[in-house]
Amino acid sequence: MDDSFGDGWNGAAITVTINGDANTYNCNGNQTIEILAVQGGDVISLDYSSGTFENEVSYVLFDDQGAILFQDGPDPAIGPVWSGIVTCGGQGGE
Repeated sequence: MDDSFGDGWNGAAITVTINGDANTYNCNGNQTIEILAVQGGDVISLDYSSGTFENEVSYVLFDDQGAILFQDGPDPAIGPVWSGIVTCGGQGGE
């Protein structure tokens, strides 16, 4: 998660749901990294809620090999933005 101005997401958040268990994250400062523990077959979804200064906000979801699965921002889309099923040795996503 990144804030180009460096003051955090100003109320914005990304909710990551894994197999129905939701956790909400936001960027505190310039950049925040969260590691998600997943296994093959897990269902993941991302839901973005806006704050102020959306033109500063961006985020990226990487797989375990560093490949980009999804990215958005600046001015990210609001609401459900991505979902996928974890696959071992390859990329998931719908």
